[in-house]
Amino acid sequence: LYNKLREDYELESDSRKNDRLTEVFDKLTRAAEVDHLSWKIYLLNDPEIVDVRAVHGNYIFVWSGTLDAVANDDELAGLLAYELSHTITHHTDPVEFTLASETFFSVAELATSMGLMLASQGMVVISGQGWMRWAYVEASDLDPLDREYTEEEVQEAAGVAFLIVSRAKYSPRSLVEFWTRAADD
Repeated sequence: LYNKLREDYELESDSRKNDRLTEVFDKLTRAAEVDHLSWKIYLLNDPEIVDVRAVHGNYIFVWSGTLDAVANDDELAGLLAYELSHTITHHTDPVEFTLASETFFSVAELATSMGLMLASQGMVVISGQGWMRWAYVEASDLDPLDREYTEEEVQEAAGVAFLIVSRAKYSPRSLVEFWTRAADD
C-alpha cells in the first residue's frame, strides 16, 4: 500500500511539518501506552487533500493539506488520535477468510470461468486465482485505505480517541470544533 501511495504522492519534504506531525503523534502514542509498538507515519505531499488514514500494520498516512486545515495542534491530535484508535481497537485488521470462504471463492472462480467460456463459445476466458476474493473485498468496502467502518466502530473509535487526546493533554473539544468547521466549509 505504501508503494502504491508513493506512485501518486511524494513524501512531504518540509522538516518543520514532519517534526510537528511526529511530535504530536509521539505524544499520543505515549498517552495511549502503545509507544512500544513500531509505528510508521508518513506525511504525503498534497495540499489539496485533507485526510488521515490508519491501516493494518500500524501505518498512518497523513496528507499535507491536513496540516493547513487544522487550526492548532489540538485539532491535529484529535484527527490522529481518531485514526490511531481504529488501529488500537483492531478495526484496521485485515479480513480473514475461512476455509469455507476460500473454497467458495475457488469454486466460484472456476464456475464463472467455465460459464463465460461456454456462453461466449470460447471467445472469453478468465483464469487465475484470487480475482473473486479481490472482487469481494472491493464490493464489500474492505479495501484497507478506503475501508468503511460500522456505526459501532465509529463510536468506539471516537470514545478511545477522546480518551487518548485527554490523556495527552490536548483539548478533546477541538476534534468536535474541527469537524463542525469542516462540515460548514
